Amino acid sequence: MNTKVKFLTALMSLLVAAAMISCSDNNNDSDSLATVNGKWVISDLDSKYASFEFTPDHHYIVVKNVPAATTESATTASEKSSFFRTNSMKVMNAATTSSDSETNLSPIHYGTYTINGNVITLSGFGVLNIISITAEEFTFSFTLAADGETGEYTANLSAPPISESARTKMLCKAWKIDALDIDEDAVPDLDKDDYIAAYGPDWKDSIINHQSHLIGGTVLFSRAGTYLVLYVDEEAGLSEWKWTNSQETAFYYSWNNWQNNWQNNIVQISELTNTSLILNEKGRVWDLVVE
Repeated sequence: MNTKVKFLTALMSLLVAAAMISCSDNNNDSDSLATVNGKWVISDLDSKYASFEFTPDHHYIVVKNVPAATTESATTASEKSSFFRTNSMKVMNAATTSSDSETNLSPIHYGTYTINGNVITLSGFGVLNIISITAEEFTFSFTLAADGETGEYTANLSAPPISESARTKMLCKAWKIDALDIDEDAVPDLDKDDYIAAYGPDWKDSIINHQSHLIGGTVLFSRAGTYLVLYVDEEAGLSEWKWTNSQETAFYYSWNNWQNNWQNNIVQISELTNTSLILNEKGRVWDLVVE
């Protein structure tokens, strides 16, 4: 009887220890996922990469330290002061990667990621191995999927300038642009005059048709103040945003920096839920759905 009791006691001890190890592993994965969220900036200007950003909804944005190629085009009446359009940069979206050469040349990389222990897999781009990570500093190695090139980097967490709130949490994710409409009453008179001069009496339909190429594109917001607009032609605009008021019903945006006349760059939020977003910028009403 004593032998059986000893055996059962030993068996129970092993089962408890195994359960504790399993829980510990799960917690470590969870802790790593929570810790890695944010924008990690590499201060070394000679580094191949400028920043790695990870969002809670498992999207990544990686910016390379190369001059951003811009696409110059004439600014039409429908495009001026637009949250959705600026001179754009080539982006490599993991969902549409077509060649290794494109992956190597793109200054911006965007896609989804998974994390397993100390390994973070960036879909369509590469694999990141965590060497050490704290609340402020992140040291890791990164291997590019295209050619196996590996380097080691140290980055610092950029303090998130956006308040942590229920509305911030709802907004900060990837959205798909679903539709565009024009609220004529909300269009400023000066803009309306420009539109009529450019397009004639059917200016509303003309603007919608002109910007139809944005439908199906992606907009991503993050607490780091980042927003990425990924156009359907695989180019992108990457810049910054911040709330205009404590009610968090509108936000400012700046394509370049906060030294410009950004106070006039305001987008009103008409609706915000966990799955839908309606934005109104000077009468242009954009419907977005969660990606």
